[in-house]
Amino acid sequence: MEKKTIRCQDCYNKFIFTVKQQERYAENGWTDPIRCPSCRARKKEIWATTTDYQQLMEEITLRKCSPACRSFFRKIGR
Repeated sequence: MEKKTIRCQDCYNKFIFTVKQQERYAENGWTDPIRCPSCRARKKEIWATTTDYQQLMEEITLRKCSPACRSFFRKIGR
């Protein structure tokens, strides 16, 4: 195996996918990354923020909503 140069699908910058990373991805059954490390970190941060928002909606706001409102927000959360 040799190191690969991959272009990020979000920022279009090139990044190196090392042999060690390739081996770890193969061991875990993951596909090659399509985003650079900084874009991956940004995406994880967004998902973490979204999850917190969804939990907040479930715990606080949904108690005050009508049953129709609750079903609408449950569909969004899935």
